[in-house]
Amino acid sequence: MLAIFLAILVVPFYVVSPVQIDIETDKPVFVIPRRYLSVASSPKTPCADHEDFQSILDSEKFASLLKGLSPAYWRVGGQEAQRVTFHATQRECEDGNFANNRLSLCLTRDIWDKMYGLAVKTNTSLLYDLNDMERLKDGSWNYSNVWQLLNYTVGQGYNVTWQLGNEPSSYFHNFNITVEPEQLVEDNKILRQLVGPKQFVVGPDCRNPDQQDDFQSKMPSGPYLEQWVDKGGPKFVDALSWHQYYIKDPNPTVDQMYSPGMLDQLLFSIQKLQSLTKGNSLDYWLTETGNTIGIDAVHNMSGSYVAGFMWLYKLGLAARMGHSVVCHETLFSSDRGLVDPTDFTPMPSYWISYLFKHLVGRGVLDVHGQLDSNQTVRIFAFCSHPNDSAVNKSYMEGDITLIVINLETTKDAEIQLPESLSQVAVDVYHLTPGIGGITSNVTLLNGNKLETKDATQLPLISPMELSKSQSLSLPPLTYGFYVIRNAKAAACLQSHLHIFTISR
Repeated sequence: MLAIFLAILVVPFYVVSPVQIDIETDKPVFVIPRRYLSVASSPKTPCADHEDFQSILDSEKFASLLKGLSPAYWRVGGQEAQRVTFHATQRECEDGNFANNRLSLCLTRDIWDKMYGLAVKTNTSLLYDLNDMERLKDGSWNYSNVWQLLNYTVGQGYNVTWQLGNEPSSYFHNFNITVEPEQLVEDNKILRQLVGPKQFVVGPDCRNPDQQDDFQSKMPSGPYLEQWVDKGGPKFVDALSWHQYYIKDPNPTVDQMYSPGMLDQLLFSIQKLQSLTKGNSLDYWLTETGNTIGIDAVHNMSGSYVAGFMWLYKLGLAARMGHSVVCHETLFSSDRGLVDPTDFTPMPSYWISYLFKHLVGRGVLDVHGQLDSNQTVRIFAFCSHPNDSAVNKSYMEGDITLIVINLETTKDAEIQLPESLSQVAVDVYHLTPGIGGITSNVTLLNGNKLETKDATQLPLISPMELSKSQSLSLPPLTYGFYVIRNAKAAACLQSHLHIFTISR
């Protein structure tokens, strides 16, 4: 077995404390699709905020930013999706032709066509969350309105991935309605029959199964998911979807955003998810996820550099633990967005996503000890993405991209390659905050501000090249990407990635 050994040294005042790790380079532990890093938004903007949606459609800057993260899924869903009804025209909506009185949002054919057109223009694929709230007197799903949307979509030749419902364990709290796990399985079965075997369906879009609900609930999310699995839900979906947020504290502190214990919540949540769904071969999709929920209008930390610790760790860990899709909530329309909703300025988490999309390839490599908790230096290894036009350097099969996150507040993380790799070149993409420190909404790449060059042009990603005698050093509370060139990792040959994909 060929293994690459790295010594990660935490250096306070030049006193070195080495930590030994190794990377398995013979075969990948997982292979992610190119649409792994994806985005999410609420249907409220296209369905209700028509002027805002038109400004998005008219903005070449927004289209360029979204295309910069492609290929990707654009998930349109969430709690608001359970209020959406489909109609041919806006006039039908104005006439009040709704199935119930729940402040419905209207999705017209014209809006749907424009949403799909934007997805095509930006090389993204729609992942749409269907309304599960319409119920007949016996409690079964009234899918008549959903059928109209599905029928229109097929008639237009649109290719859409579907979900049904949103966080079903919270229906009682949000809508004063209860859909038991067994009933949801029946709903999933009906949806599968409606769309046929060729269209992709994911579900059940449950809340974090490792987190206690902070509201009145008929059944917590964990037991709900477990019963849904036991009743046969996985038979009717192509991937198992769920949601995760880190912080719900109404008064969060900045240090919570990079606390090792806080980041470890994701590790424990995925372990819980896998224990509840063991025995199923489905891929996992994290279809809605963010750092904080419901508080950023005041604190705005998800729009700053400090949010990157959680987001970059999530991208690394979810891939390592078998996730095929991770959707950042949101793309726009809130302070948690990847881009500012007013002028479409990219936020720091956008730039992380941009570098990840263009530097990280499909192969996920195992790093010994990376699933341990309470680590202050966290490393993930991937095959590099070869020959990307957004990068001012051409990488090849066999190259390795490292993600390194230093959570130490006062100590540098210094990475030394072993003697066997002492002659290879290393490219550094070091991300640091602008003026104001980690709460800044500006990100620097190797000391240079990341920004769009004009309305449509994204920057060319340029590395800092290390000489063979230089070590890899990462200052406190920063993160970055390192590309090991000419690593010749067998796991990163296309033949190995292809074999792994087929074997699954």
